[in-house]
Amino acid sequence: MDMTAERWEFLTNYIREAFAREDATLAGVMARAEKAGVPRIEVSPETGKFLEVIASIAGRGGPAKLALEFGTLAGYSGVWIARGMASDGKLITIEMSTVHAEQATETFRQCGLSERITIRQGRVLEVLPKIAKEIGNESVDLVFIDALKSEYPQYLEAVLPLVRAGGVILFDNALASRWTMDMPPGKDADRDTVDALNRSLGADPRVIACCVPIGNGVAMVRKI
Repeated sequence: MDMTAERWEFLTNYIREAFAREDATLAGVMARAEKAGVPRIEVSPETGKFLEVIASIAGRGGPAKLALEFGTLAGYSGVWIARGMASDGKLITIEMSTVHAEQATETFRQCGLSERITIRQGRVLEVLPKIAKEIGNESVDLVFIDALKSEYPQYLEAVLPLVRAGGVILFDNALASRWTMDMPPGKDADRDTVDALNRSLGADPRVIACCVPIGNGVAMVRKI
């Protein structure tokens, strides 16, 4: 059966309705944040639900206890992740923008997650080494990466030592962003970077990798 654009749209809406209905607080996050200048580039509800499910099984025999997120935006994806983690779990999310961090702080407050989520402000590759010294290698159960696509390969190399064997790393926008993966190479640098990363993950002996075609595509790896 061919996957037409119309059929894909129907199935996406079906998944959202059946599995990923937002509660009132989540539904209002981006409307509030947009008024403060935050762009509407959050993950889709169905991607958020996927993050919650993965967080609920990414720990040692249960929910994740320690997770990292690269790219907080207004906190929408962070809420989904934290809701799937253990009740005593900790999410550390890194955000470069002060405005975004302020909006995310309010989101976490409204969702009752302020005690479980810490926002570290700055560029990922500058902040992550400081976090690494605090938490140590092989301590992280789950990582969600949704920051600068041009730096995705560097993020992988920087965070992989921090992830325990069996831990999971998720990359958003594995199939699309302002571009789509069916564009010819050479038209968009971010598209080409993500394409190269996807292909390298599929052949990387350090991980088991796949891609889930939900939202804008989520590349998923499990560290061996």
